[in-house]
Amino acid sequence: MIPDSVIQMLIDRVSIVDIIGKVTDVKKSGKNYMAKCPFHNEKTPSMSISDEKGLYHCFGCGASGNTIKFLMDYYRITFREALDKLADMAGVDLSQYENSENKSLTIEKKMVHKITSEVLEYYHNNLLNSREAENARKYLANRKLTLDTIKFFKIGYGGLSHNLFQFLKSKGYTEDSIFKSGLCLKSNDGIYDRFRDRVIFPIYDKDGNPVGFGGRILQDRKDIAKYVNSPENAVFHKGYLLFGLNYAKDEIIKQKVAYIVEGYMDVIALFQNNIKNGVAPLGTSITENQILQLKRYTQNLVFVFDGDDAGINAANRAIDISSTLEVNVKVVILPGKMDPYDFVMKYGKVKTLEYFEKKLLDPIDFKLIFFSKKISISRDKISFVRNIFSYIKNIRTAIEREAALKKTANFINEKLETILIEYQNFLKKENSFGRLIDNKNTKKSENTEVEFLGGMIKYIENIDDILHLISSEMFTNTEVKEILSRIEAGERNIKTLTFGLNNELINSISKIVMDENISYEMILEKAYKIRYLYTKRKLSTAKNIEEKKNIKKELFELEEIIKSFSHAVNY
Repeated sequence: MIPDSVIQMLIDRVSIVDIIGKVTDVKKSGKNYMAKCPFHNEKTPSMSISDEKGLYHCFGCGASGNTIKFLMDYYRITFREALDKLADMAGVDLSQYENSENKSLTIEKKMVHKITSEVLEYYHNNLLNSREAENARKYLANRKLTLDTIKFFKIGYGGLSHNLFQFLKSKGYTEDSIFKSGLCLKSNDGIYDRFRDRVIFPIYDKDGNPVGFGGRILQDRKDIAKYVNSPENAVFHKGYLLFGLNYAKDEIIKQKVAYIVEGYMDVIALFQNNIKNGVAPLGTSITENQILQLKRYTQNLVFVFDGDDAGINAANRAIDISSTLEVNVKVVILPGKMDPYDFVMKYGKVKTLEYFEKKLLDPIDFKLIFFSKKISISRDKISFVRNIFSYIKNIRTAIEREAALKKTANFINEKLETILIEYQNFLKKENSFGRLIDNKNTKKSENTEVEFLGGMIKYIENIDDILHLISSEMFTNTEVKEILSRIEAGERNIKTLTFGLNNELINSISKIVMDENISYEMILEKAYKIRYLYTKRKLSTAKNIEEKKNIKKELFELEEIIKSFSHAVNY
């Protein structure tokens, strides 16, 4: 865990203008800077940057934030990865600020990365040059992989003998480091190679760093697992990694869609046929973490599965996992028992993409078909509907839920009114009351508070004139309340005040700070509105008549002041 003081030091040390200037031209414009927004195509600069406040806002697409937010959004990286990038720019070694446990983990990660890179070349050279790899080369030739594809993916071969341990020892690695990598294992009979006599598929993180391997046997046998992966270690986390993401991420961004297939060979075959936006989980069902990884690059996910029972069940699980993650999901089921490898190798790029486009299924359409094959609608309609409702209740928006209920009604030939009643009954039994309730007054109050905070930061030099009107106790938004408490205590550094805020809040603040049309008068109006809302809340808790009378008088006076503001513009 890096201390906040160190993070603030990094933000202060590296200019946000320099960071954004690395990816787009930045020019001085008054007290701020202007640039063509790197988040969308434009001819005229619409991104405003405040070096003093460390904030940016694009008036074209709405992209906003601070230094770390820009790094996270532009490079599609995590908070910690953004810190590492910022530290590199600042010339700071973050490891010195980590606790001893994190330091040792960082050292272990670097060692495993180094060993994995060394072994990757060892396996790849084995495949290309060793005599004992002849059967492995024949296997790949039979799978119609070209030499260019083999070299691009750095596919390798584990060898027939258990020589990897001695190879790594000769390179200077300790026994402890070798065993931690998981590539060699110790038993009562000695030390052996995990991937002996297997075709090796290197697995990379999203940045292209090798972190592990998947190995396939050359001939299917019942007594040996067809595939094995590297074990969980400091850098290999099966539920987070996606095979091919390092190659596919740019194409995913470009095409605005990711194809999620089942296996390594599916991804490689798609890539060989110039479909370069495919990825695969590592031999297991897709996980939430893997979907969230993809969400950095696109909201649009297409699951492409085999037409056999295993593929259809996998599609059903994938839909359930993704239903609450705010992504747009479609499903393609391939004909017969073909997998994506079979299909693209037989039909090529054009026909494959045409089939994908033609056979796209919405999740609810897939669910209706899926459960209709498992449950007889004519004999047990209630059970069928209950299974469908269990999915629909997790759909994230009311519009999508209503569309799914309409499709359900049509599919089972029932009136929509009947389905809606049954759905409400189902929710009551599930204790799901209040899904559509929205406390509009609270939301309106919090919006006003956020708008005021943005304006207050914009006119930070006039803050003392505003503080006599309001106090932190008048606010309901906890983050806004906390910042105002710090301002009341004398803090005025905007970079420090905005550090650590959630993305939605920092976006709102940045937009207001950069908007030249927002006047000081507007901020004063917001201050009076917040005082008014606070006073109104006090009225509801007043205990005696005299107190209520005084509060009502204050409310009347505040109403008159708010009405006196002449402008009609609201932000």
